[in-house]
Amino acid sequence: MPELNTPHGDHKTGILRSAPVRTGIYTGVSLSVCFATWVLVANRVPELEPLAFARNVGAAGLMAIAACVPLMRFYSSPGE
Repeated sequence: MPELNTPHGDHKTGILRSAPVRTGIYTGVSLSVCFATWVLVANRVPELEPLAFARNVGAAGLMAIAACVPLMRFYSSPGE
């Protein structure tokens, strides 16, 4: 039985060695951080209220770039 001969921690971290899974996790975390920062700045920094449109465009652009990471990863190596 090959399952008995594997080291104890291999089955726990094996999924994290997959590049698409890591890319998805990193993208999800970065989008979450971008959105949370966007909401906090919009609600807690009244000095930026006159620049609300620019702030929103900048935050949406940053999120769009972060969301394109998996797409660019796929274009660079579609077989993996």
